[in-house]
Amino acid sequence: EVRGWVADAAGSDHEQLQWQKYEDTTTAYWLTYAPQPVTYIDIGPMVHDLGCHPEGARKREGGGLNRPPSNASFVVHNIKSPAAFDFVWKHVRGDAVPYEHDEC
Repeated sequence: EVRGWVADAAGSDHEQLQWQKYEDTTTAYWLTYAPQPVTYIDIGPMVHDLGCHPEGARKREGGGLNRPPSNASFVVHNIKSPAAFDFVWKHVRGDAVPYEHDEC
């Protein structure tokens, strides 16, 4: 069932960016039909979109959906470039560095 859906989503009649645009739907579908049981836990406070802000040092510790990453981030969503991946990695490690807005 999942293989058929994946084949359809990757088909030639879909946009090249299909997976990037619908990654939330894809993940939910995969979890729903996973071959093994999936245990759900509330990780809401640790999951957020990447968001840069002049007050990022304060905002990254204060929650909110769009904020810079910190070493308390479990999942950072909406990372769209290699430079952004590098930035997130540098800030989520155990020895995370202070937030610098010009680098975000």
